[in-house]
Amino acid sequence: MMAGCAVALVPCLLLFIFFMFCYYESFYQYAGELPAMQKSFFRNCFALIYPILLLRKQHISFIPSKGTLKLLIMRSTAGAIGLICAFFAIDKMQLADYKILGKLAPFSTIFFSYLILKEKIGSIHIIAILTALIGTVFVVKPTMTTIISLPALLCLTDALLSSVAYTLIRKLGQKNVPSCYIVFFFTLFCTIVTFPLAILDFQVMTIKQLLLLILSALLGSMGQISMTAAYNAAPSKSISIFEYTQVIFVAILAFIFLSQLPDIYSLIGYCIISLAAFSLYLYNKKSAYVIAQ
Repeated sequence: MMAGCAVALVPCLLLFIFFMFCYYESFYQYAGELPAMQKSFFRNCFALIYPILLLRKQHISFIPSKGTLKLLIMRSTAGAIGLICAFFAIDKMQLADYKILGKLAPFSTIFFSYLILKEKIGSIHIIAILTALIGTVFVVKPTMTTIISLPALLCLTDALLSSVAYTLIRKLGQKNVPSCYIVFFFTLFCTIVTFPLAILDFQVMTIKQLLLLILSALLGSMGQISMTAAYNAAPSKSISIFEYTQVIFVAILAFIFLSQLPDIYSLIGYCIISLAAFSLYLYNKKSAYVIAQ
């Protein structure tokens, strides 16, 4: 019954997560022209604060539990490489094009979940994700020039490695590793990896840039912990579809802060994405009810 309730609550959690991630990416971009590795280091360094506080509050050891170190390193390696690729890509691409390429991650997440976790793939999940991808294309309208560029290839690499990381998060969840510890280990790993690279190309930052990176770090950290909790609570195939709601959140923020109005194609895309997400939510709710019985 508890498992069923957890699955039913996942959609609400994910909507909050992706709203936080939209702000996180906005603050990261607003930080201006700084080396990607420097941004990455400071983002991860400040992001350590939140999980450390949670670990201390919950009296969780900073030492990994027996039999989890290998999985933690694998998850952190995949995530770190993907994050570095994303930081390089987001500085060189339009946010809309960056978003749609990142939305390819759910396809590979389902594949790796089947390969590593032996989770069954239902036709409803495949149909819902394909529908959401079509909606995303309507919204962001990518150009062929952008799709074949080096930043686009980096973005695709990030999407692939993110799906590996999410699958390993689910595996760690099966071993009862707390969500905040997974994020702590990953963030510490990224901080250590990016430190020497940031030193090599360091630029003096303004107070504004530093504050924006701190805000980006805190929001990203909260989003990571919530995301990890979601992937621990429910199968990856049920979660992936809700990543497409980020596109809607980006449009809302653009309207509020930049007075940008969506065109007819974007409105069509919003409707398609919302329909796909709502359909899967109803399916998950029904499945959770059956499990509870």
